[in-house]
Amino acid sequence: MYKIHHLKKSYGNRSVLNGINCQFPNNGVVILVGTNGCGKTTFMNVLTEMTGFMSGKIFCNQFAIGSREYKEQIFYIPSDFYLPEFMTGREYLDFILKRYKTSDFNNIEILLEVFDLKGFENALIEKYSFGMKKKIQIIAAFCSGTPYILADELFSGLDFDTVILLEDIIEYQKNKKCFIIVSHDRNILERFPNHIYIMSKGKLLSYKERNMSVSDMIRQMGGISGKISKLQERFGNDSSLP
Repeated sequence: MYKIHHLKKSYGNRSVLNGINCQFPNNGVVILVGTNGCGKTTFMNVLTEMTGFMSGKIFCNQFAIGSREYKEQIFYIPSDFYLPEFMTGREYLDFILKRYKTSDFNNIEILLEVFDLKGFENALIEKYSFGMKKKIQIIAAFCSGTPYILADELFSGLDFDTVILLEDIIEYQKNKKCFIIVSHDRNILERFPNHIYIMSKGKLLSYKERNMSVSDMIRQMGGISGKISKLQERFGNDSSLP
């Protein structure tokens, strides 16, 4: 179980995470949505120790953040790449997976083949395209064997075939581990609807038992209602069009 208690994070006088309290299950797919700048990436960076926080408590499978055991519970795929471009894809996988006791090196070859990186694993990462860089991280994540895989905009920049394959492998693995994913893709929300959270004003609100669509909730909570009114006024009336 992932447990977050009273998590707060600010940048100067700007409060980004405003006392977040939530629990994520041991398995399944958790989707985080919200408008740009609402704090989703900051939240993920805090959970993965890429940035600090002001106050609160974070536990993953009863291990406190900052401990070696906590680090062994999670694998993070960020929206920005932090890849050693001087390494080959194969060297990167070997380097990363040796850090996890649970790694399964036997899965590398089939995942290289499925994600069309077979034949490119010995090329330098600096030669990889955006999609290839993301794929090599995805392969590392699924080979790491960690109970939790966290990902920021996991499906962004991937071709349609890869998105389908990635959705399927998540489907196959969701009963064995938990995926915590930041995504704005409506198809993903529809396929994995059981644990959707909306971030607004520094809080995480569960979408469960809400009697409206995710889009409608974001319209109300995300501070865009005024913008929508302007669009309706200008473009919603045929007589206003040139």
